[in-house]
Amino acid sequence: MILRWERFVVTAFACAFAWVAMAAPLTEAEKKLLSSSVTESTARELGKSGDTAALERIIAIGDPQLVHMYFIGLEGTVGREMLMPPAIEALVVKHYDNPRVGERLWSSQLNYQTRALFDLHYARAKVAYLKDDPVFRQIYRTQQAGIDDALLAIADHFPVEMGMWSPAVTYAAAHQHPGAVTPLIEGLEGALSRPVSEPLYLLLAYNDPSVWRRTSDEIERLKRLDRISQAAYDEARKRLDPMLADPQLTLARNKAHGASGAFQQRRDKIKPGYWDVEALRPDPVRYIEARTLFLEKCAAIAAELNDDGVNNWVANDYGRLGNFVRFRTRDTALAIRLLEKAAKGRSAMAQVTLADLYQFELRDKANAIRVYQLALATASTVDPMVAPYTQPDQPANSFWRAWFTAEIAFLRDGTRFHGVVAEPAIRGFWQAQGLWRGEVEDDFPDWPMHKVAGGSDWPIYAKRLASLESKDLAARLARVPASRVALLTTLIYVSALQDADAILRELARNDPSGFWTTIIMGTVSYYESTGRDAALDNYLVWFLPGMAAPGNPNVLAVAARRFIQERKLRVVENK
Repeated sequence: MILRWERFVVTAFACAFAWVAMAAPLTEAEKKLLSSSVTESTARELGKSGDTAALERIIAIGDPQLVHMYFIGLEGTVGREMLMPPAIEALVVKHYDNPRVGERLWSSQLNYQTRALFDLHYARAKVAYLKDDPVFRQIYRTQQAGIDDALLAIADHFPVEMGMWSPAVTYAAAHQHPGAVTPLIEGLEGALSRPVSEPLYLLLAYNDPSVWRRTSDEIERLKRLDRISQAAYDEARKRLDPMLADPQLTLARNKAHGASGAFQQRRDKIKPGYWDVEALRPDPVRYIEARTLFLEKCAAIAAELNDDGVNNWVANDYGRLGNFVRFRTRDTALAIRLLEKAAKGRSAMAQVTLADLYQFELRDKANAIRVYQLALATASTVDPMVAPYTQPDQPANSFWRAWFTAEIAFLRDGTRFHGVVAEPAIRGFWQAQGLWRGEVEDDFPDWPMHKVAGGSDWPIYAKRLASLESKDLAARLARVPASRVALLTTLIYVSALQDADAILRELARNDPSGFWTTIIMGTVSYYESTGRDAALDNYLVWFLPGMAAPGNPNVLAVAARRFIQERKLRVVENK
């Protein structure tokens, strides 16, 4: 009955609406008749549809609450940016000064877009005598250009809490307007006494080293006069000093951050969206088609922005799609096309996967060497903005460079690795395992990571190990395509094999040069000789739960000892 009644109300309103359209301005009696046909719920439903004609008739009724309910309905449908539809904004401008509903029209939560509405707000703000006038909240609900000077001219009209600063200054500073710098610096003293100093953050966001130096000078002045605490001074210096030490690097990072934000905003408007496409993963054909179209649109945006960081993001996503194609659909030709595109964009995962594909699946040494050389050049380049293999002074980078060099040599002459792996490269290998394992786990759904959650004592890992063991584990591992990318996922399970020869065979199948195996087996041998408990402290046993197996030595330790002896290697602790 309720649904039928609501339908009757909407129908009655539509009829009245048609009648009013033909008539002269409404009389008070007509307004009462029309308002009796429009409930608050009806107004809200009309707002959801964004019907401008309906809003004009509601304005004619003159009931502020109906206008309010209309905008509540509209606000729930306009999207995350909360932009006022142009046709609605035109009505707000037209009826801005309506004595009954004008204020309800322009005081919604929506962001306006036209200079016409700004000028109306501005005229009201200039003469407003009440500090709680809603115009002071509404006037800066916009992102249009060219209004900062006007807002700064009436900055002292805005309500300001004790010791704070005008919202007009904050608005202008967000657009890096020079006129906001002086009032922000003048507000530093009071702001630095608070846990969050908004003026400091706004000043440091300017892409102008002269602003940072002025800020630094003011901080020093306040410290000399003992007008800020030591803690506030130290926090300010911690942020300022790195920026002033290398202003060009800071400017480059700010530019990249701005480009990244612009890219994200535009990417979020692509339909179907990122997560809509991700939902298609169970259907590989549809997923690949939809993801490719999505990435082509992303690449077009990146080309316009021309930013290294954004380009690298797109390359990484092409690399993830290439991984999916390689391991989930086994379409080698398509995988190569995607991965080659991503590798040129300095996607680390794409470079490793592509070289791996040429090496293992196609037996194409020349192309494998070419891509490993590209990866080595990428890892050896010092770039503070895009460092896919981390910076050259980091352990993970030491591992990648050492392995790429060794792998190129192996592909050229076929000699398995038997040299020295430096301690930074060993630490870097395990760091890389932790970072990259999650990157590829979705491509190997039969080898879940959650089955081996970490712990802080051996019984926990023994229990986890028992959950991995099975009679057919070796056969299942053998069916996974030979690949170091696959080994990132399966290493946890390889360590759970109950036969030392099976462990060594599986490692050799996925790591023919033996570089990775030298680090893995050397790590096991090291902890066997110095005390396995240390492997709990650094969570290394998370990657090698086979260290928790019974026996002294246990199966994994036997495999490690055999590998070390066969290769005539020795484990040395490098102080």
